[in-house]
Amino acid sequence: MLRGKIIEIFELLRKERPQFANDIIPISGSLDELELAISKEDQAMLAENIQLIIHSAADVRFDIPIANATIRNIRGTRELLKLAQKMNNLENFIHISTAYAFCMRKVIGEEFYETPFDSEVVIRMAENMTSEDDQTALVAFRDKIIHPWPNTYTFTKAITELMVRKYEKHFKITVIKPSIVTATFREPIPGWASNFSGANGVFAGIVGGVLRCFKIQKDIAIDMVYGDYVVNGALAAGHDISIGGNIGKPPIYNIVSSNDYVTTFDQMVDEILPLRLSVVPSKALWFPTCTVCRDSVSFFLCNLFFHIIPAVLFDLGLLLKGKKPQIIKLYRQIHSFGDVINFFICSTFKFENKNMKRVCKSLTLADKQIFPCDFADAYWPEYRDCYVKIGITQSLLNDKSDEKTLNRNSTIWKFIHYGLLSFGALCTAFFFYVVFK
Repeated sequence: MLRGKIIEIFELLRKERPQFANDIIPISGSLDELELAISKEDQAMLAENIQLIIHSAADVRFDIPIANATIRNIRGTRELLKLAQKMNNLENFIHISTAYAFCMRKVIGEEFYETPFDSEVVIRMAENMTSEDDQTALVAFRDKIIHPWPNTYTFTKAITELMVRKYEKHFKITVIKPSIVTATFREPIPGWASNFSGANGVFAGIVGGVLRCFKIQKDIAIDMVYGDYVVNGALAAGHDISIGGNIGKPPIYNIVSSNDYVTTFDQMVDEILPLRLSVVPSKALWFPTCTVCRDSVSFFLCNLFFHIIPAVLFDLGLLLKGKKPQIIKLYRQIHSFGDVINFFICSTFKFENKNMKRVCKSLTLADKQIFPCDFADAYWPEYRDCYVKIGITQSLLNDKSDEKTLNRNSTIWKFIHYGLLSFGALCTAFFFYVVFK
């Protein structure tokens, strides 16, 4: 599935430049290995030919063990930095971090912040504690080690930022920190998305009729940035550094949208749900609905009646058909995912992005058309429709049905949904009639 999605985004380029693949030299490597498992021959070739590095490789899962996150995110970056030192013509090292690397702060600026651990200390810990007992100890002390960070991803990305800065005397460095990256807006194709991470997973669950209740505080802003705007912003900021003076003092660019357009989770749900009247995927588990809960009691009840009981009934139906039950397992994964992202959907963040705004304003009119990255110029309602109808329905849920089919799905599911609600209301009324007659 992922291979098909990756191939899809190159179709436009393939039409414009059919032989573009001839200009690409693939290099075999791994974040888990020293020297990134890149052969000496390939290292020598890179050292002679590379002028620009854009380092975006990372394990972005929030709940992976601290040792794995350290090896891939911190040591993997260190190994690339060491290789970069050997590159004779390197002009810029663009490091993609995350705007949430220091998410414990009330205001997240475009600057470096101190961490309690040096990168080499954490790397040695991950490298040396390899026995089963060591791994068990790391799991047990995980929260104490990473405190006040909420997960191993943000913890390792924060330490990596400070490590990257150590190389500021060797070559120019640009640090790019996007917030929640969602589907593309226009390029290379509208609404392209490749994974269910972050907001993609939440809203795909709602559109697919799987996620039918969610616990969140009121008026929590959600900062979403389009995939292509992040790429364009990284290129624009990297160019800004490449032409902007001497090595040293690497700047940080926060790519965020909330300083231009503020939307909350509640508003996003309210705007997405009306689209169910015209868009319901063929693989939807149920008619899209979502109850936003404010407290643990209401969430427990909604979760019981909207998730757990229906999941048991669905799996019983699958068993009766001789198929393997899978819906309860799906909801376990959903609830685990909810626990992992709970910190972010229950907190409001204030980001500064003066550096990124300066870059956006410095672009010529022609460059702005080629590399759009200013969220002040983005029309949110247009993106929202693209995100739901293409990004979620077609790209993530893999339903490329025509509009007529989607409308028919909507009509059928709406009839079933409201029919069962009416039946339930009648049964409840009959129960009270019998009891109190």
